[in-house]
Amino acid sequence: MDLRDLLRERAELSAEQTALLADTQEDGSLSEEAQARDDQINDRIETLNDTIGRMEQARENERLAAGGGQQGNATTEALNDEDEDDEDPDASRIAEFLARDQGWNHIGEMLQAVAAVAKDSSNRDGRLVASDAAAGMGATVPADGGFLIQTQFSDDLLQRSREESVLWTAAANIPIGEGFDRLEEPYIDETSRVEGSRGGGVQVYWADEAEQVPDSRVRIAENELKLEEIVGVSYATRRALRNAVALQALMLEEFPAEFAFKLDDAMYRGNGAGKPLGMLNSPALVEVPIEDGQEPGSIYSQNISKIWARVPARLRLVGNWYINQELEPDLDEMALDIGTGGVPVYLPPGGFSDAPFGRLKGRPVIPIEQASGRGVKGDIMFAVPKQYRTIDQGGIETLTSMHVRFLTREQTFQFVAMVNGQPKWRKALTPANATDSNFKLSPYVTLAARP
Repeated sequence: MDLRDLLRERAELSAEQTALLADTQEDGSLSEEAQARDDQINDRIETLNDTIGRMEQARENERLAAGGGQQGNATTEALNDEDEDDEDPDASRIAEFLARDQGWNHIGEMLQAVAAVAKDSSNRDGRLVASDAAAGMGATVPADGGFLIQTQFSDDLLQRSREESVLWTAAANIPIGEGFDRLEEPYIDETSRVEGSRGGGVQVYWADEAEQVPDSRVRIAENELKLEEIVGVSYATRRALRNAVALQALMLEEFPAEFAFKLDDAMYRGNGAGKPLGMLNSPALVEVPIEDGQEPGSIYSQNISKIWARVPARLRLVGNWYINQELEPDLDEMALDIGTGGVPVYLPPGGFSDAPFGRLKGRPVIPIEQASGRGVKGDIMFAVPKQYRTIDQGGIETLTSMHVRFLTREQTFQFVAMVNGQPKWRKALTPANATDSNFKLSPYVTLAARP
């Protein structure tokens, strides 16, 4: 069989498998006969991919040996060879399939090809060449086993991660272009709102306040934020590798969820060492002291009021409360004593307008796993996500190895993305007319520990 015959057979098997997987039983499963046929198709496609890859590599070696210049794609050339039968009735159907096949049907298929290279470096699917040069990926491809996920799948993984995220997706993001590894961003160095300090030193006078209006000088500083790697690791059994559709489902469900968790965790509490600097570790964080005699792990209405008082008024309507879920019963019972009765401080979810979150001071209360444990600093925080800067370089690199889980016959996949983040505010702000010099404002305010 020549390359065209192999490509035709693969196209037909792919179409049969698509129809087979679409015909499920009432409970969504496949019949035993369908499962058996699906396994047969996977085995045959795996063999075809191996043979096609070798034939493509042989053609490419022949072209390069003859001085053919840049690397091409033998699959495409197979359709254009002059010695082939131009009247082949299947030619248009195969060409249509291959136009789609130059990319990938789904990420599971691409990961199968990556895994095949890890087993045998000569068994390289021609479509991986296109992935190497995918636009906007920016990272260097390792010589052994490293490939860049095609843009459409890379974007899908990142988008799903953002959808799973609570904090990271709400931050102020700036994408970093290919060939760059950092963001250099000027900012106004403002630490106080008192006269002469606003805007980093801007001064405005009424004409009759002084015989001569002095110059305004603004303190401008520059911040540098460098991209860092975040690496996801996933394992796939041999059986999962043989089923491209199942492999895709595994990667598109578990990977984005864990990626989102780690990004949110870094934004909340990251230490800034090779990862984002979290709001909880920001120099601009305001930590509200506890009340005299406050019980361990407790939360009082006075705590809520004092946290709220430290948030700049202009930012209150765009911020949220983030809490450890353990605190919800405390909020349900919280009330302000007024006369012989009281009024609730916390309004639990009610009606479509508030669902699914309750409210404190009119702002949503969002339980997140990344919040600290009860009584630990960070178990409750009022934060404004838009006052947090994130950067990323679109695209995900994937690497694979069969050696890490060799004894359990599992393939290891690594997914690498380039991201970083840090709070926009460098320091807490002294308000214009504060009577207490220690009274600071910030978009990140938490309650001190109650051990």
